Amino acid sequence: MKKLYKITLLIFLISGAAHAVQQPVSVPPDAEDNQHKRYVVVIDAGHGGGEWGVNVNGTYEKDLNLSLAKLVADKLQKAGNNISVLLTRSADTYLKQEERAGLANNKRADLYVSIHCDYAQPRVDGFKIYYFYGENEGPKPAPGELTRWDDVQYKYEGPSEKLAEAMDQYLHAGLIPEDSSDTASGENDIVPLGDRGTMGTYVEPLIGLDMPAVLIEAGNMNNKNNLIALKDIKMQNIIAYHIKEGIVNYLKGK
Repeated sequence: MKKLYKITLLIFLISGAAHAVQQPVSVPPDAEDNQHKRYVVVIDAGHGGGEWGVNVNGTYEKDLNLSLAKLVADKLQKAGNNISVLLTRSADTYLKQEERAGLANNKRADLYVSIHCDYAQPRVDGFKIYYFYGENEGPKPAPGELTRWDDVQYKYEGPSEKLAEAMDQYLHAGLIPEDSSDTASGENDIVPLGDRGTMGTYVEPLIGLDMPAVLIEAGNMNNKNNLIALKDIKMQNIIAYHIKEGIVNYLKGK
């Protein structure tokens, strides 16, 4: 009888040990969420095709926008496997605003950045970042009614402003150069453009977007030094690197 009892106890202990081994290691809820969180970022190159945007002696805004957008997208894609990046256009094609917004909305994007260059007075120097501001917001829909397509972006005013501020902060900062392996070198990577800050207003290229969104005017094409920088691929890389850093650090704070 004692022998039978010992065998039964041994089987019980082995069974319990096996069960314990099969149990998954518990992960704190927050850590598990962060580990599996993926972000979809849409980068929009303004204009395209027959819509040139600004034209300064044969330098077209649409081309500068596309070059910058591709660089930002490439740098974001390399920033981590938790970020998926989509371009609204990857060639010299024209898309209506509803097509751009439709692409981003259908992909349930987490944020949208539209890249442009502007044409201001020659003395105006640098970049400026815009987001939708609620002062012009139309009447709010009644309970059960759908939000008008023209008004959907207004509800993201707060997050969009934070995204604009994050991008402005990193475009303004002196960062460690992207290709530098010596973090103690003391050298800074600085965008060679003035900082015109952020502004909330009615932004037509952001209409219909159902996510935080901003539009950046990367520089003034009517400013000689700005135009030289915008046309220089090395400078484009620096600008794109800083935009990428702003986006990544915004996502970290979500």
